[in-house]
Formats: sequence, C-alpha cells, structure tokens
Amino acid sequence: MIDDSHWRLIQECWSTMEERPTAEVIKSVIRQFLNDGPRSPPLHDLIQSWSSQVDHGA
Repeated sequence: MIDDSHWRLIQECWSTMEERPTAEVIKSVIRQFLNDGPRSPPLHDLIQSWSSQVDHGA
C-alpha cells in the first residue's frame, strides 16, 4: 500500500512536462517524507532495503 501523499507525488511526476514539479520541489517533498518517517509498512521496508544495500555495497 502506498501512502496517499506519496501517491500524489508520483502522480505529479507523471504529469505533463509543464505541470511536473521541479527537482528542487521533489527533493524538498522527499526530505519532508523522510523527516516525517514512513507511514506505510511497505515503504518503510523498501527504505530499509535500499539502506542495507547501500551499506553493504550491493
């Protein structure tokens, strides 16, 4: 399950070029997601998986 706020960002990124958020906006939104902490277990698991892969050089 994807959190509603995450889904909104995904939809915005799939918009037409003129309507898409800038990289700075995306970076700010993702930073806010990370500061708020994951709300949905699947996203949390995904973040943990990415983190362990980076830590282990995978």
